[in-house]
Amino acid sequence: MLLLLVSCKSGQLKTTKDADDSIKVADTRLNKRLNAVDILDNHLSVESDFETLRIIGDAAYSGFSMGVQTDIRIERGKQILIIIKKLGFTGAKVYITPERVSYYESMTNTYYDGDFTLISNLLGVELDYEKVENLLLGKALYDQRQEITSKDIEENLYRVLTQLVTQNDLVELQYWIDGSWNLHKEKLSLDNSSNELEINYKNHKQSEGIVLPEQIHIFATNAKQTVDLKLNYSKISKNIDLNFVYEIPKNAKEIRF
Repeated sequence: MLLLLVSCKSGQLKTTKDADDSIKVADTRLNKRLNAVDILDNHLSVESDFETLRIIGDAAYSGFSMGVQTDIRIERGKQILIIIKKLGFTGAKVYITPERVSYYESMTNTYYDGDFTLISNLLGVELDYEKVENLLLGKALYDQRQEITSKDIEENLYRVLTQLVTQNDLVELQYWIDGSWNLHKEKLSLDNSSNELEINYKNHKQSEGIVLPEQIHIFATNAKQTVDLKLNYSKISKNIDLNFVYEIPKNAKEIRF
């Protein structure tokens, strides 16, 4: 499961230089009069300006004694390749396009090649390419218009509650957004279901002109299982030539779910 999941302005912004030349994003003062629609729209309207993005980091999955190194490569709106290494050796690759989710694990010589059903079942909500890309970039999964149910301020963050009717479900959402419109936490639950998904985005930093969280913590529960995954970002590079080569060996064994 780890291999797929990893595969799976109300105030003036203040910045301070870090040792690695990235820029720390500071808290801004909140405007208590700002309505919930504007708060959510301000977050959704923030665009990450890039064509390609490479994120080097690591990941840890609850129940595994050792973490893995991750190399996440994104060509915006087109493809995502996640290379997973352990002790310097490539253990798996995950390849995602708007039409396809696939991964190959070299240790077992096994692969999965299908649609987004597997990831959606693991996290308990309907996912597509755009939502996976949003998750990796620290943005709200759903970026369409939503029905606002309430708003308040909690721990110096705007907390916005919404509802959204999808093709199959009524989704109840909660967002915690700071005064610079960065998303700190997102919580999703399905009506008449035990499925819940919570995503925490921690320690936002600006690097290469893009604001990303340093850590993404995904916690999903349903009637069958619990998913507890942490992604840590350590180095960001944008608009560089990236290799997205992904091949499944002919002798690999297919995994069916």
